[in-house]
Amino acid sequence: MNRMNPSALIAAHWKGLQSRAYPSNGGEPTTTPDGLARLISAGAPVTVGGVAVIFIWQGNLHLAEGTASLVVTAATLAVGGMLAAFAQLASWRSRLAERDLDIQRPLRALIDEAVAHILLAVLESASLMLLTVLSLLLPNPWAIVPNALVVAVGSHLVLLFFIIVPRLYSAYVQVNEVTDEVNGYARRR
Repeated sequence: MNRMNPSALIAAHWKGLQSRAYPSNGGEPTTTPDGLARLISAGAPVTVGGVAVIFIWQGNLHLAEGTASLVVTAATLAVGGMLAAFAQLASWRSRLAERDLDIQRPLRALIDEAVAHILLAVLESASLMLLTVLSLLLPNPWAIVPNALVVAVGSHLVLLFFIIVPRLYSAYVQVNEVTDEVNGYARRR
């Protein structure tokens, strides 16, 4: 069962939600937990899922087939896109490992963090597909839990995209040495 244990991936995602400062002398970086990102990452899906349970229970709601097919389609597209992004990041990381320059430590950490978020998004997308199917197959009240989990996991997946996209852009800018004229991180003059 250890092969199917996502705990290391979840831990890497959690560790990625921190700020890192690299000393100029090449020493070990200092890390500070990003409390707001961690609060939102953990709290928002739990809150949204809890609210969904209340609305589903009171309204005797059930995930409609049309909505379910949309969720499965979106999750499938997310898996494909995230796996493609993972392949690109793995390629960049491999190139950086060959050089092994100390100055590239922040970039390697950024790519490693993005990989953890991306692979967690892949697992959550696959889970979303399974939960959606369960919510269609189970009758009420048994469908309340998978319906609420669809909302909770779906909301966390959206949050992961908001985390991943800026990290991918930052990695792209650094790996490809984007010029200041079009680099969103470069200060305006």
